Amino acid sequence: MTSDSGSWWIDDPISTPDDESLGRMPFVRRVAELLDEIASRPSSTVVALVGPWGSGKTSTANLVLDALDPDQWGISRLNPWAMGSAEAIVAELLGAIRSSLPKKAKEARKKLKSYAAYAAPLLSLIPVAGDTLKDVSDMALKRLEGESTLQAQFEQLSDELRSLARPILVFIDDVDRLQPDELLALFRAIRVLGRLPYVHYAVAYDQRTIVDLLKATPIAREREDRALAFLEKIVTLRIDQPLIRAEQSELLFNDGLTKLLTDLQATLGNEERRRLSDEWELLLSADLAEPRSVSRFIAQLRVYLPLVGLGDVDLVDYLVVTHLRSMYPAAYQALAADRSWLAASAGYGDDSCLAPWRDGSRLAKMELPAAQHDRLLAAIQRLFPVLKPAERREVRRRGVNNPDYVDRYFTFVLGEADATDAVLLNAMRDWSRGQAGTGTDLLISMLTPNAEDRDACARSASVIRRLEALTDQLPTNDAEILLRNVLRYLPLPAGPGLVLGGPDAAVISWISRLLLAVDDVDVPSLLAVIDGRGIPALVDFLRSLPDRKPSAEVGRLSRLLDESAEHGWQAFLGHVESGDAAPDAPTESLFALVENLLGTKETDRRLRSAVDDGTSISGLAARLVRVGAEVSSGQPVIIDLDAASLIQRLGDARVLEGRPALEADAGSETVDRQDLAWASRRRTAARLLVDALANPSRSRVPSLPTDVPEPFTNYRVNPLEAPNGEVPDLGISVTVLVSAGESLPMTNLAAPGPFGDEREAIIQNELRNGGVNHWLEVTAATAWPLIADQWQISDGGDGRTVTKAAVALRSKDETTTGGWRQETPILAGAQIRTGATNPGGVEPFLVADFAVGLWLTELTADRRPDPRRHDSRPLPAALSLAELYTLLIEVMTGAIRSAAVLHARLIERGEPEPSMIIKVAMEAGTGVDAVVDLSKEERVGTGGSRPQIQVGHFRFSTPDAQDVDKFNEQARSAVLALMGEWLLRSGYRRYEDVLLSLPGG
Repeated sequence: MTSDSGSWWIDDPISTPDDESLGRMPFVRRVAELLDEIASRPSSTVVALVGPWGSGKTSTANLVLDALDPDQWGISRLNPWAMGSAEAIVAELLGAIRSSLPKKAKEARKKLKSYAAYAAPLLSLIPVAGDTLKDVSDMALKRLEGESTLQAQFEQLSDELRSLARPILVFIDDVDRLQPDELLALFRAIRVLGRLPYVHYAVAYDQRTIVDLLKATPIAREREDRALAFLEKIVTLRIDQPLIRAEQSELLFNDGLTKLLTDLQATLGNEERRRLSDEWELLLSADLAEPRSVSRFIAQLRVYLPLVGLGDVDLVDYLVVTHLRSMYPAAYQALAADRSWLAASAGYGDDSCLAPWRDGSRLAKMELPAAQHDRLLAAIQRLFPVLKPAERREVRRRGVNNPDYVDRYFTFVLGEADATDAVLLNAMRDWSRGQAGTGTDLLISMLTPNAEDRDACARSASVIRRLEALTDQLPTNDAEILLRNVLRYLPLPAGPGLVLGGPDAAVISWISRLLLAVDDVDVPSLLAVIDGRGIPALVDFLRSLPDRKPSAEVGRLSRLLDESAEHGWQAFLGHVESGDAAPDAPTESLFALVENLLGTKETDRRLRSAVDDGTSISGLAARLVRVGAEVSSGQPVIIDLDAASLIQRLGDARVLEGRPALEADAGSETVDRQDLAWASRRRTAARLLVDALANPSRSRVPSLPTDVPEPFTNYRVNPLEAPNGEVPDLGISVTVLVSAGESLPMTNLAAPGPFGDEREAIIQNELRNGGVNHWLEVTAATAWPLIADQWQISDGGDGRTVTKAAVALRSKDETTTGGWRQETPILAGAQIRTGATNPGGVEPFLVADFAVGLWLTELTADRRPDPRRHDSRPLPAALSLAELYTLLIEVMTGAIRSAAVLHARLIERGEPEPSMIIKVAMEAGTGVDAVVDLSKEERVGTGGSRPQIQVGHFRFSTPDAQDVDKFNEQARSAVLALMGEWLLRSGYRRYEDVLLSLPGG
């Protein structure tokens, strides 16, 4: 088949050896030799050239016929597909034989014409070239008068052909395109009427199709064995078309794609090449194994890629979607119908509606063969990683799983209101350079959507997300000016009900990207722009600030964060001082953002200082009152204030001193929860503070400490050895630093101590006998149908400073085949790092990371493998609060004790330190209420529980056998504080008694 990029739409077979590029000429010559050998015998032979559709059978036949000597052979071609009836096919077959006879064989032609009149009743209606209608009618009349018989005519013709002794070859193509009755007529004609001396046939077909056609005839009656037996009676010699080698089909694909990209002036990046290679191996190669299928696929790309634009799609994704459209139209239509949810769920929202895609039932309805079903499902899961269990929901730039681009893969053209990435990039450049025009107008319209128009908000959010992705292509100067322009339009509407978030969330993310793109941020001028927009704009700006990185502590980012934090604090304090007449503003959010920038310790200092300087406690507390939606009506109401926590932060003495003023502010009248005025919030806050002062149990549930250094703020290690880095449904991690310090040592200096095998043996021994292992082997083993393996070194590191180890709990049922998540739903890991802060190991340290991960989504209530994945809240295998408490206690205390032992044994000159700093983190990717059964607890609001991660920093004395009770009490307090904070921030209320009732609580 032709591969010229200038005529890519042509699907013609090749006809000369010069066009052959698949290395089939040796095969062609061998077939020609066989035919020459057959030609020496008078017996009629039927040669079948068998190969799948599109494998190039016609091209092979052309080359074979070209290789035969025309002086020796009489050659004719027949394509019965266009004949239209069985009688016409018989007539055309005999006509093809007649046309192959030399002109001088007049008697043979005459005999064949007479035989044809007997063999094909309808031939009397189809004059042959050179015949008159009267001649044909006379022959038909003789047949009716009985002057001869079909057998007599056959014998006369056979004698004439035998004496002529000239081999004839009739090549019959496209046999597999006939209808069943037409196919039967052709084969019968060849078998009964066409087996003439020196007359040979070459038929080309796809056997699978031929068998299916024969099964539809009375010959086979739906039985494949009968169809094959009939085929064997017809075909004398079967010759299989050589399969194209894998590397050849890949070469055809690569050549075609390269020519296409060259014509489009496009190139592939390294990552795209890697993904394309993967898709070829995993999906495309199985379906594009033949030349025709490759060329038709490339033709599809040539039609549609210029239409959609390479700059507005991910090329690899587009190739895969195009392939699905061509080869699996039912699957493509199903994806098109569900595309909004498939893409939207990549980053947000409840995606339980995608369960039929995850478990394959959506494809099962399409009745695909098993091999195709699995391969296709895997390809769709690569397009939409959200369909993979526990997969990171990363949205590809311009990918089909990007909700802002997904329509382009199915509608092919941009909507009237849409714009290409090139247009958006130019619009940003024009706006930053003060150039008015349609591009600038477009950006302004995106930053000023009608808050009441849901469609307008959705489009605004989509375009802004795309603008953010294009920001890295802007020069630094353009980014700085663009940043100021954008800030003038804060705050943007939230766009309630939008699955992917509204313009407010999109612009916050975009501002964050712009801040990173500017080399030297002029913070005062930016804050001056924000000042004119009010506290809501300031809140959005603070939300957009990038995370503080260690490398930027003394750089521009540090100055940006520090000055913004100070500005936010002053704005908060100014609002408090404005009293009840202050405008409505999200002060609770402002305070939380400022605290995140300043740190809890500094924020508490400022709160105390403000009260000492005369700021009203009730006025300050009013700004921290939470407002939310009432569960029953959805109306905004006053929810609560964490009065006990505020008292702890201010100090009991200050609050007790201000109690008379609080009681005066509280008043005696009933507070209307739907009255959101500051006076109403102030009375609510004052009343809750007075009640908390009178509640003797408020101090029984400990709060997270605020005076502990946080050396692990930007430190994160995942010692779990989960396949593909899959995230557990519930993860508990503990990091211990010995000796305690304000910051985490980051040196590579090795501490004096054992190394190599000895170091690893010490670590393994302590892990096997430590507290973490006690939970795995005793506590978990009694509550789970699992068996604990032994701790093994998973990574020896350099043998001196870093060592990793891992252990798994595997199912007791050896027949479990549900995948590793069901066979080993609990994994544990540890990483031990030792070092010194100065040469010679004078100040050695140890950092020990311990983690336990639980995978619960595919387990039943008895914690055994379940054939389906669960999305319920709580999950069937969810832990109780008591189980979570036990897990935290044992992992935390075990980590602390093991760290102390390892510090003493792995560092030769290290004396046991009096204290250590630990970080405990609990993480639930789908919310705490999914992995812990909190169905009986009270929670405000209707959304999913948050936060997903809760972190606490604690200072511990090194465990000592002489002070076990003190250590255990300290550990219990830390766990209760951590759990209490997680429940509080996840929206749960009045949980104190439940926590205090836990063992040891």
